[in-house]
Amino acid sequence: QRAGFEAQDERRQPRRQPRIRQGRAAVGVNGTRLYSRTRPAGGLVVRRIVGRQNECFPTVAGSRFIRMSAWHVACYHTCARATHRRVSATGAETMAEVVLLRHGESVWNRENRFTGWTDVELSEGGVSEAHAAGRSLRESGRVFDVLFTSVLTRAIQTAWIVLEEMHAAWIPVYKHWRLNERHYGALQGLNKTETAALHGDEQVHRWRRGFADRPPALAPDDERCPEHDPRYRNVPPDQLPLAESLRDTLARVLPCWQEQIVPHISRGERVLIVAHGNSLRALVMHFEQLSPEAISEVNIPTGDPIVYQLDRQFARGQRLPLAATSTTTERPRTT
Repeated sequence: QRAGFEAQDERRQPRRQPRIRQGRAAVGVNGTRLYSRTRPAGGLVVRRIVGRQNECFPTVAGSRFIRMSAWHVACYHTCARATHRRVSATGAETMAEVVLLRHGESVWNRENRFTGWTDVELSEGGVSEAHAAGRSLRESGRVFDVLFTSVLTRAIQTAWIVLEEMHAAWIPVYKHWRLNERHYGALQGLNKTETAALHGDEQVHRWRRGFADRPPALAPDDERCPEHDPRYRNVPPDQLPLAESLRDTLARVLPCWQEQIVPHISRGERVLIVAHGNSLRALVMHFEQLSPEAISEVNIPTGDPIVYQLDRQFARGQRLPLAATSTTTERPRTT
């Protein structure tokens, strides 16, 4: 039957390879519509794509074969990701998701210190939390195409461990300083309990949970200033903080979300963000449109994945349980 289809195709018109262009319709032999921006695969969801030269493969309709080379198979996937519409294994459109994960417990978390931009490693408990987070994501059936994290060691270590647990250490990892923790200024390194005894519980609570309250800033000549750290050598000095409120953190994180992360989601890629308590609180505030009063009651626990289903503009999100997945978990196979 397959040979008959091939012979029939060759009699009807000269053989030609599919034309595949980024973001436009791709047309194969016999004018078969492989992909369009508004209707994936022209209503035909490809069940199997193989990469051997001139190999034919059936569509869901099963009534004709499409001839594609290995190079065109790769181009097909590039073209298919040019739209933000996501299609499940059944052909139904699904909404994009993003998963947020705060790093595991750090050494200074365990010692109850203000950490901020101070670069500390995970504690033994934090390593265990990262392994547990990776296992829970794997068991939930989720897979990721790309991971974003900060430039701080505790987040990077967590990202490595999670990807190892998910058998996905090969996916691209992007590190961005805008995903760093909120800068706690002169409070960094101080014990939180001792600081509360000195300044009062209410003041420390406003510094930690308030929206507009900025802690005391570092002096410009303090050796802890970010401009003395080589990881920020390419960041304009006027963008490096000496202390931050949550409002400042939100203003820092949103450009990274909109300019760096959203383009990956709009191409259909599945994104995991491994960051920090306050940079993730900023994203939660953005997704849920929380008021400054409401965000003060939000706490992001360490090592606990949070799933958000995004709207079509990737500007609002609805929190989902980790076990609920609305997207296909099968990776596309290209050669």
